[in-house]
Amino acid sequence: PGTAHLDPGARMGLAAAAQALDAAKLDPTAWDATRVAVVTGCSVGGVHTQRTAAARFASDGPERVSPYFLTGYLPNMVCAAIALHLGATGPTLNVATACASGATALGTARDLLASGQCDIAVVVGADAAVTPLMVTGFSQLRALSDHCSRPFDRARDGFVIAEGAGALILERPE
Repeated sequence: PGTAHLDPGARMGLAAAAQALDAAKLDPTAWDATRVAVVTGCSVGGVHTQRTAAARFASDGPERVSPYFLTGYLPNMVCAAIALHLGATGPTLNVATACASGATALGTARDLLASGQCDIAVVVGADAAVTPLMVTGFSQLRALSDHCSRPFDRARDGFVIAEGAGALILERPE
């Protein structure tokens, strides 16, 4: 399937997964797809897709909203898109724990491997949510830094909002 209907965060997640698989020298056509898990950490989903659909709804009416709106908007669609692209049919799930989503996905994948539910886990953290409304929301919470990201500094004053994706491949020891 194509990726045009996917939100930028999902497309970044797909690219990160492909890079991680390449670095791990794994070929999706050579593995037992039932033993491959895809675990993503995506906290907010397709914010850009939602924004576009809302604008189209307001200007042109409901009949002009893309039928792919929900498949681009829901947070679990990052995971679904990666699993479909790779042909992975093992455990497939998304975790949403705000800024810790990627780290939570990593822990969840480790648990799946340790319990024997999979042999390979494709772990991806991806979010693309920098829109005027999201920036306003975090600003109203006084969560944004006026300076730089310093999470372990006693003088920290918030975080720096950004978009991106990263991926790791975990495997059971042989």
